[in-house]
Amino acid sequence: MPYMLRIETELGGPLRSVPFVVDSSARERDSLVYGGGTVKLGLVTGTRQVVDVSPGRLQETFTVLGKNNNLDTQAEVSRLVQMLEKAENLVATKDTLDKVYLVERMEDEVSARYATIYGGVVSPIDHNVVDRGMSTDHALFTITVERDAVWELGDIQTGEPFGTSILNHGGSYVLPDIFKSQGTISRIPAVVVRTAQSGYIKKMWMGIKPNVIGFDGFDATIAVGQDGSASLRSGDARIVADSKCNGGYKVVVDFKETAEWKARFKLPITKWNSTTSASEEDRNIYIGDYHLLMRYLCSGDTDGKFGIRAGTGWYEGTALSWGNRLYLGTTISDDDNGNSPQWQYEDLGIISVGKGRWNKEVKERLVMESFAIRLQLTKTKGGSKFQVEFDDMVLVPADHFLYFSADAEMGPGQRAEIYTDQSSETFGYVVESGSEDTIGKPSVNKRKVFYSISNLTASNWGIPVEAGSVLVTVGDRDANHTKVLASSNRVDLSARKRTEAFTFLNV
Repeated sequence: MPYMLRIETELGGPLRSVPFVVDSSARERDSLVYGGGTVKLGLVTGTRQVVDVSPGRLQETFTVLGKNNNLDTQAEVSRLVQMLEKAENLVATKDTLDKVYLVERMEDEVSARYATIYGGVVSPIDHNVVDRGMSTDHALFTITVERDAVWELGDIQTGEPFGTSILNHGGSYVLPDIFKSQGTISRIPAVVVRTAQSGYIKKMWMGIKPNVIGFDGFDATIAVGQDGSASLRSGDARIVADSKCNGGYKVVVDFKETAEWKARFKLPITKWNSTTSASEEDRNIYIGDYHLLMRYLCSGDTDGKFGIRAGTGWYEGTALSWGNRLYLGTTISDDDNGNSPQWQYEDLGIISVGKGRWNKEVKERLVMESFAIRLQLTKTKGGSKFQVEFDDMVLVPADHFLYFSADAEMGPGQRAEIYTDQSSETFGYVVESGSEDTIGKPSVNKRKVFYSISNLTASNWGIPVEAGSVLVTVGDRDANHTKVLASSNRVDLSARKRTEAFTFLNV
Protein backbone atom coordinates (compact mmCIF):
# COMPACT_ATOMS: atom_id res chain seq x y z
CA MET A 1 0.00 0.00 0.00
CA PRO A 2 1.39 3.47 -0.80
CA TYR A 3 2.36 5.73 2.05
CA MET A 4 1.02 8.58 -0.02
CA LEU A 5 -1.09 9.19 -3.09
CA ARG A 6 -2.49 12.62 -3.86
CA ILE A 7 -3.11 15.27 -6.53
CA GLU A 8 -1.64 18.67 -5.75
CA THR A 9 -0.74 21.95 -7.38
CA GLU A 10 2.77 23.34 -7.34
CA LEU A 11 1.65 26.57 -5.71
CA GLY A 12 -0.73 24.92 -3.25
CA GLY A 13 1.59 22.12 -2.20
CA PRO A 14 0.68 19.19 0.06
CA LEU A 15 -1.45 21.22 2.44
CA ARG A 16 -3.95 22.10 -0.31
CA SER A 17 -3.84 18.76 -2.10
CA VAL A 18 -6.55 16.12 -2.46
CA PRO A 19 -5.15 12.96 -0.79
CA PHE A 20 -6.36 9.42 -1.44
CA VAL A 21 -3.92 7.41 0.67
CA VAL A 22 -1.73 8.60 3.56
CA ASP A 23 0.64 7.01 6.02
CA SER A 24 -0.69 6.94 9.56
CA SER A 25 2.76 7.89 10.84
CA ALA A 26 3.01 10.88 8.50
CA ARG A 27 5.77 13.37 9.15
CA GLU A 28 7.65 16.03 7.24
CA ARG A 29 11.13 15.12 5.97
CA ASP A 30 13.36 16.57 3.23
CA SER A 31 10.72 19.17 2.36
CA LEU A 32 8.23 16.41 1.45
CA VAL A 33 5.12 15.74 3.48
CA TYR A 34 4.73 11.97 3.69
CA GLY A 35 1.03 11.78 4.24
CA GLY A 36 -0.82 14.01 6.64
CA GLY A 37 -4.35 15.34 6.53
CA THR A 38 -7.65 13.52 6.36
CA VAL A 39 -8.55 11.24 3.45
CA LYS A 40 -12.08 11.98 2.28
CA LEU A 41 -11.80 10.10 -1.03
CA GLY A 42 -10.22 6.75 -0.20
CA LEU A 43 -8.49 4.64 -2.86
CA VAL A 44 -10.31 1.40 -3.66
CA THR A 45 -7.85 -1.48 -3.58
CA GLY A 46 -7.03 -3.05 -6.95
CA THR A 47 -8.53 -0.31 -9.15
CA ARG A 48 -5.41 1.45 -10.47
CA GLN A 49 -4.80 0.94 -14.18
CA VAL A 50 -2.21 2.53 -16.49
CA VAL A 51 -2.23 2.56 -20.31
CA ASP A 52 -0.13 4.38 -22.95
CA VAL A 53 -1.99 7.11 -24.81
CA SER A 54 0.86 8.85 -26.69
CA PRO A 55 4.66 8.96 -26.59
CA GLY A 56 5.69 10.15 -23.16
CA ARG A 57 2.15 10.24 -21.78
CA LEU A 58 0.04 7.75 -19.84
CA GLN A 59 -3.59 7.52 -18.82
CA GLU A 60 -4.06 6.42 -15.25
CA THR A 61 -7.45 5.43 -13.83
CA PHE A 62 -8.44 4.54 -10.29
CA THR A 63 -11.59 4.43 -8.19
CA VAL A 64 -12.15 6.27 -4.92
CA LEU A 65 -14.79 6.02 -2.21
CA GLY A 66 -16.29 9.04 -0.46
CA LYS A 67 -16.27 7.89 3.13
CA ASN A 68 -17.38 10.92 5.09
CA ASN A 69 -20.60 12.84 5.04
CA ASN A 70 -22.15 14.16 1.86
CA LEU A 71 -20.87 17.73 2.29
CA ASP A 72 -17.20 16.67 2.57
CA THR A 73 -17.47 14.35 -0.40
CA GLN A 74 -18.92 17.00 -2.67
CA ALA A 75 -16.39 19.62 -1.55
CA GLU A 76 -13.46 17.26 -2.15
CA VAL A 77 -14.72 16.21 -5.59
CA SER A 78 -15.24 19.86 -6.51
CA ARG A 79 -11.64 20.72 -5.52
CA LEU A 80 -10.37 17.77 -7.52
CA VAL A 81 -12.33 18.78 -10.64
CA GLN A 82 -10.94 22.32 -10.37
CA MET A 83 -7.37 20.99 -10.19
CA LEU A 84 -7.82 18.85 -13.29
CA GLU A 85 -9.40 21.74 -15.19
CA LYS A 86 -6.47 23.92 -14.17
CA ALA A 87 -4.07 21.28 -15.54
CA GLU A 88 -5.78 21.44 -18.94
CA ASN A 89 -5.74 25.25 -18.95
CA LEU A 90 -2.04 25.37 -18.06
CA VAL A 91 -1.27 23.12 -21.02
CA ALA A 92 -3.51 25.04 -23.43
CA THR A 93 -2.06 28.43 -22.48
CA LYS A 94 1.50 27.16 -21.84
CA ASP A 95 1.32 28.94 -18.52
CA THR A 96 4.40 28.25 -16.39
CA LEU A 97 3.03 29.82 -13.22
CA ASP A 98 1.73 26.57 -11.76
CA LYS A 99 1.71 22.79 -12.31
CA VAL A 100 -0.60 19.96 -11.25
CA TYR A 101 1.06 16.74 -10.08
CA LEU A 102 0.14 13.19 -9.21
CA VAL A 103 2.29 12.49 -6.15
CA GLU A 104 3.08 9.04 -4.81
CA ARG A 105 5.36 7.41 -2.30
CA MET A 106 5.48 3.66 -1.88
CA GLU A 107 6.56 1.72 1.20
CA ASP A 108 9.77 0.59 -0.53
CA GLU A 109 10.78 4.05 -1.80
CA VAL A 110 12.96 6.63 -0.08
CA SER A 111 11.19 9.72 -1.38
CA ALA A 112 8.02 10.84 -3.08
CA ARG A 113 7.80 11.02 -6.86
CA TYR A 114 5.93 13.51 -9.01
CA ALA A 115 4.31 13.16 -12.42
CA THR A 116 2.88 16.18 -14.24
CA ILE A 117 -0.86 15.93 -14.93
CA TYR A 118 -2.04 17.36 -18.28
CA GLY A 119 -5.77 16.94 -17.68
CA GLY A 120 -8.40 14.56 -16.41
CA VAL A 121 -12.00 13.87 -15.43
CA VAL A 122 -13.90 12.72 -12.34
CA SER A 123 -16.87 10.47 -13.10
CA PRO A 124 -19.38 9.05 -10.58
CA ILE A 125 -20.08 5.36 -10.94
CA ASP A 126 -23.39 4.42 -12.64
CA HIS A 127 -26.48 5.53 -10.75
CA ASN A 128 -27.55 1.89 -10.32
CA VAL A 129 -24.64 1.58 -7.89
CA VAL A 130 -24.42 5.05 -6.36
CA ASP A 131 -26.89 7.90 -6.57
CA ARG A 132 -25.44 10.50 -8.96
CA GLY A 133 -26.78 13.21 -6.68
CA MET A 134 -24.65 11.86 -3.84
CA SER A 135 -27.63 11.81 -1.52
CA THR A 136 -26.03 9.04 0.56
CA ASP A 137 -22.95 9.20 2.75
CA HIS A 138 -20.98 6.95 0.42
CA ALA A 139 -20.19 7.56 -3.25
CA LEU A 140 -17.85 5.87 -5.75
CA PHE A 141 -15.96 7.89 -8.35
CA THR A 142 -13.59 7.00 -11.18
CA ILE A 143 -10.68 9.40 -11.53
CA THR A 144 -8.95 9.44 -14.93
CA VAL A 145 -5.83 11.55 -15.48
CA GLU A 146 -3.45 11.97 -18.39
CA ARG A 147 0.03 12.34 -16.94
CA ASP A 148 3.69 12.29 -17.86
CA ALA A 149 5.07 8.78 -18.27
CA VAL A 150 8.08 9.66 -16.15
CA TRP A 151 8.08 10.24 -12.41
CA GLU A 152 10.52 12.68 -10.86
CA LEU A 153 12.00 11.86 -7.49
CA GLY A 154 12.28 14.31 -4.65
CA ASP A 155 13.31 17.92 -4.59
CA ILE A 156 15.69 19.65 -6.97
CA GLN A 157 19.27 18.78 -6.21
CA THR A 158 21.69 21.62 -6.71
CA GLY A 159 25.00 20.97 -8.43
CA GLU A 160 28.24 22.74 -7.69
CA PRO A 161 29.27 25.67 -9.91
CA PHE A 162 31.95 24.87 -12.45
CA GLY A 163 34.57 27.05 -10.86
CA THR A 164 34.15 30.75 -10.23
CA SER A 165 35.05 31.71 -13.78
CA ILE A 166 34.49 30.02 -17.13
CA LEU A 167 36.09 31.58 -20.19
CA ASN A 168 33.47 32.67 -22.69
CA HIS A 169 35.51 31.49 -25.66
CA GLY A 170 34.72 27.86 -24.93
CA GLY A 171 35.41 25.19 -22.39
CA SER A 172 34.66 21.57 -21.51
CA TYR A 173 33.74 20.51 -17.97
CA VAL A 174 33.06 17.02 -16.59
CA LEU A 175 29.67 16.90 -14.86
CA PRO A 176 29.85 15.92 -11.17
CA ASP A 177 28.33 12.72 -9.81
CA ILE A 178 25.08 14.50 -8.94
CA PHE A 179 24.17 14.40 -12.62
CA LYS A 180 24.10 10.61 -12.79
CA SER A 181 20.67 9.00 -12.90
CA GLN A 182 19.30 5.48 -12.89
CA GLY A 183 17.36 4.30 -15.91
CA THR A 184 15.57 7.13 -17.67
CA ILE A 185 17.46 10.31 -18.55
CA SER A 186 16.90 13.01 -15.95
CA ARG A 187 16.42 16.68 -16.70
CA ILE A 188 18.00 19.97 -15.78
CA PRO A 189 15.18 22.07 -14.31
CA ALA A 190 17.28 25.20 -13.82
CA VAL A 191 20.39 26.80 -15.33
CA VAL A 192 21.81 30.04 -13.97
CA VAL A 193 24.40 32.06 -15.92
CA ARG A 194 26.02 35.11 -14.40
CA THR A 195 29.10 37.15 -15.22
CA ALA A 196 32.44 36.71 -13.45
CA GLN A 197 35.44 38.96 -12.95
CA SER A 198 33.37 42.05 -13.84
CA GLY A 199 32.70 40.61 -17.27
CA TYR A 200 29.67 40.97 -19.52
CA ILE A 201 27.69 38.40 -21.45
CA LYS A 202 24.75 38.36 -23.85
CA LYS A 203 24.66 34.96 -25.53
CA MET A 204 25.35 31.43 -24.36
CA TRP A 205 25.56 28.07 -26.14
CA MET A 206 25.81 24.93 -24.04
CA GLY A 207 25.56 21.23 -24.77
CA ILE A 208 26.16 17.91 -23.03
CA LYS A 209 28.25 15.14 -24.59
CA PRO A 210 26.97 11.82 -23.16
CA ASN A 211 29.62 9.42 -21.98
CA VAL A 212 28.09 6.57 -24.00
CA ILE A 213 31.22 4.57 -24.84
CA GLY A 214 33.52 5.97 -22.17
CA PHE A 215 36.01 8.73 -22.86
CA ASP A 216 38.67 10.83 -21.20
CA GLY A 217 40.15 14.16 -22.18
CA PHE A 218 37.35 15.32 -24.49
CA ASP A 219 38.35 18.74 -25.86
CA ALA A 220 35.65 20.70 -27.71
CA THR A 221 38.10 23.24 -29.16
CA ILE A 222 39.30 23.17 -32.77
CA ALA A 223 42.56 25.12 -33.06
CA VAL A 224 42.10 26.85 -36.40
CA GLY A 225 45.51 28.40 -36.95
CA GLN A 226 47.75 27.05 -34.25
CA ASP A 227 50.70 24.80 -35.27
CA GLY A 228 49.54 24.53 -38.85
CA SER A 229 46.25 22.85 -37.93
CA ALA A 230 44.49 24.52 -40.86
CA SER A 231 45.24 23.14 -44.30
CA LEU A 232 45.04 26.07 -46.73
CA ARG A 233 43.07 25.35 -49.94
CA SER A 234 43.47 28.65 -51.81
CA GLY A 235 46.12 31.31 -52.32
CA ASP A 236 44.15 34.05 -50.60
CA ALA A 237 44.18 32.26 -47.22
CA ARG A 238 47.12 32.40 -44.84
CA ILE A 239 48.03 31.60 -41.21
CA VAL A 240 49.15 34.58 -39.12
CA ALA A 241 50.47 34.82 -35.56
CA ASP A 242 48.28 36.97 -33.28
CA SER A 243 48.60 37.18 -29.49
CA LYS A 244 44.92 38.19 -29.17
CA CYS A 245 43.78 34.83 -30.55
CA ASN A 246 43.05 31.89 -28.27
CA GLY A 247 45.77 29.71 -29.77
CA GLY A 248 48.11 32.52 -30.71
CA TYR A 249 47.35 32.13 -34.44
CA LYS A 250 44.58 32.90 -36.87
CA VAL A 251 43.58 32.15 -40.45
CA VAL A 252 43.09 35.23 -42.66
CA VAL A 253 41.17 35.19 -45.97
CA ASP A 254 41.49 38.38 -48.07
CA PHE A 255 39.63 37.24 -51.24
CA LYS A 256 42.54 38.32 -53.47
CA GLU A 257 42.20 35.14 -55.54
CA THR A 258 38.44 35.21 -56.11
CA ALA A 259 35.30 36.56 -54.49
CA GLU A 260 33.27 33.55 -55.64
CA TRP A 261 32.34 30.53 -53.51
CA LYS A 262 35.49 28.51 -52.91
CA ALA A 263 36.92 26.20 -50.25
CA ARG A 264 39.55 28.42 -48.55
CA PHE A 265 40.85 26.03 -45.86
CA LYS A 266 40.10 22.75 -44.15
CA LEU A 267 40.54 21.46 -40.61
CA PRO A 268 41.67 17.79 -40.42
CA ILE A 269 40.49 16.00 -37.30
CA THR A 270 44.05 14.86 -36.62
CA LYS A 271 45.00 18.49 -35.94
CA TRP A 272 41.99 19.82 -34.05
CA ASN A 273 43.61 19.57 -30.62
CA SER A 274 45.93 17.41 -28.53
CA THR A 275 43.23 14.76 -27.99
CA THR A 276 42.32 14.21 -31.65
CA SER A 277 46.00 14.18 -32.65
CA ALA A 278 46.84 11.47 -30.09
CA SER A 279 45.34 8.30 -31.59
CA GLU A 280 42.49 6.80 -33.58
CA GLU A 281 40.91 5.57 -30.36
CA ASP A 282 40.81 9.12 -29.00
CA ARG A 283 39.27 10.40 -32.23
CA ASN A 284 36.41 7.91 -32.02
CA ILE A 285 34.96 9.67 -28.97
CA TYR A 286 34.14 12.64 -31.23
CA ILE A 287 31.58 10.69 -33.25
CA GLY A 288 28.31 12.62 -32.89
CA ASP A 289 26.38 15.77 -33.82
CA TYR A 290 27.59 19.25 -32.89
CA HIS A 291 26.80 22.91 -33.35
CA LEU A 292 29.94 24.33 -34.98
CA LEU A 293 30.68 27.67 -33.27
CA MET A 294 32.98 29.95 -35.29
CA ARG A 295 34.98 32.82 -33.74
CA TYR A 296 35.70 35.47 -36.36
CA LEU A 297 36.09 39.15 -37.16
CA CYS A 298 35.98 41.30 -40.31
CA SER A 299 38.28 44.20 -41.08
CA GLY A 300 39.29 46.54 -43.90
CA ASP A 301 35.82 47.72 -44.86
CA THR A 302 32.98 48.58 -42.48
CA ASP A 303 30.44 47.81 -45.22
CA GLY A 304 31.98 44.45 -46.14
CA LYS A 305 29.92 41.26 -46.18
CA PHE A 306 30.76 37.62 -46.79
CA GLY A 307 29.13 34.22 -47.05
CA ILE A 308 30.31 31.03 -45.37
CA ARG A 309 29.32 27.39 -45.07
CA ALA A 310 30.93 24.31 -43.56
CA GLY A 311 31.33 20.93 -45.25
CA THR A 312 32.19 17.70 -43.47
CA GLY A 313 33.31 14.27 -44.62
CA TRP A 314 36.18 12.10 -45.76
CA TYR A 315 36.47 13.17 -49.39
CA GLU A 316 37.23 16.26 -51.42
CA GLY A 317 34.44 15.67 -53.92
CA THR A 318 30.65 15.50 -54.00
CA ALA A 319 30.48 13.07 -51.06
CA LEU A 320 30.95 15.99 -48.67
CA SER A 321 27.96 17.02 -46.57
CA TRP A 322 27.57 20.79 -46.86
CA GLY A 323 25.61 22.93 -44.42
CA ASN A 324 23.47 25.95 -45.22
CA ARG A 325 25.07 29.11 -46.56
CA LEU A 326 25.26 31.88 -43.98
CA TYR A 327 25.76 35.55 -44.91
CA LEU A 328 27.39 37.84 -42.34
CA GLY A 329 28.26 41.51 -42.11
CA THR A 330 31.08 43.26 -40.33
CA THR A 331 31.66 42.48 -36.68
CA ILE A 332 30.88 45.02 -33.99
CA SER A 333 33.47 47.73 -33.34
CA ASP A 334 34.37 49.01 -29.91
CA ASP A 335 34.62 52.81 -29.62
CA ASP A 336 36.79 52.46 -26.51
CA ASN A 337 39.34 50.43 -28.43
CA GLY A 338 40.02 52.70 -31.38
CA ASN A 339 36.96 51.53 -33.36
CA SER A 340 38.77 48.27 -34.07
CA PRO A 341 36.60 45.25 -34.98
CA GLN A 342 36.04 42.70 -32.23
CA TRP A 343 35.92 38.91 -32.22
CA GLN A 344 32.49 37.34 -31.99
CA TYR A 345 30.84 33.94 -32.36
CA GLU A 346 28.45 32.59 -34.97
CA ASP A 347 26.72 29.21 -35.12
CA LEU A 348 27.43 27.58 -38.50
CA GLY A 349 24.76 24.94 -37.87
CA ILE A 350 24.84 21.27 -36.91
CA ILE A 351 27.59 19.08 -38.33
CA SER A 352 27.97 15.30 -38.01
CA VAL A 353 31.36 13.94 -37.12
CA GLY A 354 31.85 10.38 -38.34
CA LYS A 355 28.17 9.44 -38.26
CA GLY A 356 26.23 7.39 -40.77
CA ARG A 357 24.64 4.02 -41.46
CA TRP A 358 27.46 1.72 -40.42
CA ASN A 359 27.19 -1.91 -39.44
CA LYS A 360 29.55 -3.39 -36.87
CA GLU A 361 32.11 -4.54 -39.42
CA VAL A 362 32.31 -1.14 -41.09
CA LYS A 363 32.53 0.69 -37.77
CA GLU A 364 35.44 -1.44 -36.66
CA ARG A 365 37.31 -0.55 -39.85
CA LEU A 366 36.26 3.10 -39.93
CA VAL A 367 39.28 5.40 -40.01
CA MET A 368 38.56 8.81 -38.53
CA GLU A 369 41.96 10.27 -39.33
CA SER A 370 40.83 11.25 -42.83
CA PHE A 371 37.79 13.18 -41.57
CA ALA A 372 37.88 16.97 -41.93
CA ILE A 373 35.83 20.17 -41.82
CA ARG A 374 36.07 22.40 -44.91
CA LEU A 375 35.15 26.09 -45.00
CA GLN A 376 33.78 27.68 -48.17
CA LEU A 377 33.73 31.47 -48.41
CA THR A 378 32.53 34.17 -50.77
CA LYS A 379 32.72 37.95 -50.61
CA THR A 380 29.41 39.62 -51.43
CA LYS A 381 30.38 43.21 -50.62
CA GLY A 382 33.52 45.14 -49.73
CA GLY A 383 36.63 46.79 -51.12
CA SER A 384 40.05 45.35 -51.83
CA LYS A 385 41.14 45.65 -48.17
CA PHE A 386 38.20 43.65 -46.81
CA GLN A 387 39.21 40.40 -45.08
CA VAL A 388 37.84 37.83 -42.66
CA GLU A 389 39.85 36.37 -39.80
CA PHE A 390 39.18 33.10 -37.98
CA ASP A 391 40.17 32.07 -34.48
CA ASP A 392 39.41 28.80 -32.70
CA MET A 393 36.13 26.95 -33.34
CA VAL A 394 34.17 25.03 -30.72
CA LEU A 395 32.10 21.83 -30.99
CA VAL A 396 28.97 22.23 -28.84
CA PRO A 397 27.11 18.88 -28.53
CA ALA A 398 23.72 19.01 -30.26
CA ASP A 399 21.96 16.04 -28.65
CA HIS A 400 21.47 17.88 -25.33
CA PHE A 401 21.59 21.54 -26.33
CA LEU A 402 20.55 24.93 -24.97
CA TYR A 403 20.99 28.44 -26.42
CA PHE A 404 19.80 31.84 -25.29
CA SER A 405 20.37 35.44 -26.31
CA ALA A 406 19.43 38.21 -23.89
CA ASP A 407 17.98 41.50 -25.08
CA ALA A 408 21.08 43.33 -23.83
CA GLU A 409 24.41 42.54 -22.25
CA MET A 410 24.25 41.28 -18.68
CA GLY A 411 26.75 42.79 -16.32
CA PRO A 412 27.42 42.56 -12.58
CA GLY A 413 24.20 42.34 -10.59
CA GLN A 414 22.29 40.50 -13.33
CA ARG A 415 21.93 36.87 -14.30
CA ALA A 416 19.99 34.65 -16.68
CA GLU A 417 17.75 31.96 -15.23
CA ILE A 418 16.61 29.23 -17.65
CA TYR A 419 13.92 26.77 -16.56
CA THR A 420 12.69 23.54 -18.17
CA ASP A 421 9.57 21.86 -16.82
CA GLN A 422 8.66 18.20 -16.89
CA SER A 423 6.88 18.54 -20.24
CA SER A 424 10.08 19.99 -21.81
CA GLU A 425 8.79 23.57 -22.03
CA THR A 426 11.77 25.93 -21.61
CA PHE A 427 11.58 29.58 -20.54
CA GLY A 428 13.95 32.12 -19.05
CA TYR A 429 14.38 35.52 -17.45
CA VAL A 430 17.10 38.06 -16.77
CA VAL A 431 16.87 38.91 -13.08
CA GLU A 432 18.63 40.79 -10.33
CA SER A 433 21.47 38.69 -8.96
CA GLY A 434 22.90 38.40 -5.47
CA SER A 435 26.20 36.75 -4.68
CA GLU A 436 24.58 34.35 -2.20
CA ASP A 437 21.59 33.38 -4.33
CA THR A 438 21.03 29.69 -4.95
CA ILE A 439 19.85 28.36 -8.28
CA GLY A 440 16.58 29.97 -9.23
CA LYS A 441 15.99 31.43 -5.76
CA PRO A 442 17.03 34.67 -4.07
CA SER A 443 18.75 34.34 -0.71
CA VAL A 444 16.57 36.77 1.25
CA ASN A 445 14.15 39.13 -0.50
CA LYS A 446 12.39 38.91 -3.82
CA ARG A 447 14.53 40.14 -6.71
CA LYS A 448 13.66 42.19 -9.75
CA VAL A 449 12.85 40.57 -13.07
CA PHE A 450 14.16 42.81 -15.84
CA TYR A 451 12.63 40.92 -18.80
CA SER A 452 11.87 37.47 -20.14
CA ILE A 453 14.27 35.85 -22.60
CA SER A 454 12.43 35.47 -25.89
CA ASN A 455 15.35 34.15 -27.98
CA LEU A 456 15.69 30.72 -26.43
CA THR A 457 16.26 27.30 -28.01
CA ALA A 458 16.41 23.94 -26.23
CA SER A 459 16.83 20.45 -27.66
CA ASN A 460 16.46 17.41 -25.40
CA TRP A 461 17.90 19.38 -22.52
CA GLY A 462 18.38 16.36 -20.27
CA ILE A 463 21.10 14.75 -18.25
CA PRO A 464 22.79 11.69 -19.78
CA VAL A 465 22.70 8.59 -17.63
CA GLU A 466 26.38 7.82 -17.87
CA ALA A 467 28.87 9.18 -15.37
CA GLY A 468 31.66 11.35 -16.75
CA SER A 469 29.54 13.18 -19.34
CA VAL A 470 30.88 16.56 -20.42
CA LEU A 471 29.29 20.02 -20.50
CA VAL A 472 30.54 22.35 -23.25
CA THR A 473 29.86 26.09 -22.97
CA VAL A 474 30.51 29.09 -25.22
CA GLY A 475 29.55 32.64 -24.27
CA ASP A 476 29.60 35.91 -26.18
CA ARG A 477 28.96 39.60 -25.74
CA ASP A 478 28.48 42.56 -28.06
CA ALA A 479 31.99 43.99 -27.81
CA ASN A 480 35.43 43.57 -26.23
CA HIS A 481 35.33 39.84 -26.80
CA THR A 482 39.07 39.28 -26.96
CA LYS A 483 41.44 36.95 -25.19
CA VAL A 484 43.18 39.72 -23.26
CA LEU A 485 40.12 41.51 -21.84
CA ALA A 486 38.05 39.78 -19.17
CA SER A 487 35.13 37.94 -20.69
CA SER A 488 33.99 35.14 -18.45
CA ASN A 489 30.92 33.71 -16.75
CA ARG A 490 29.78 31.32 -14.05
CA VAL A 491 27.35 28.49 -14.77
CA ASP A 492 25.27 26.70 -12.12
CA LEU A 493 23.04 23.72 -12.89
CA SER A 494 20.48 21.77 -10.91
CA ALA A 495 19.31 18.21 -11.42
CA ARG A 496 16.08 16.33 -10.95
CA LYS A 497 16.13 12.53 -10.95
CA ARG A 498 13.58 10.63 -12.99
CA THR A 499 12.25 7.08 -13.15
CA GLU A 500 9.68 5.10 -15.13
CA ALA A 501 9.50 2.35 -12.50
CA PHE A 502 6.11 1.02 -11.46
CA THR A 503 5.68 -0.23 -7.88
CA PHE A 504 1.94 -0.64 -7.61
CA LEU A 505 2.34 -3.57 -5.24
CA ASN A 506 -0.53 -4.62 -2.95
CA VAL A 507 -2.72 -1.77 -4.18
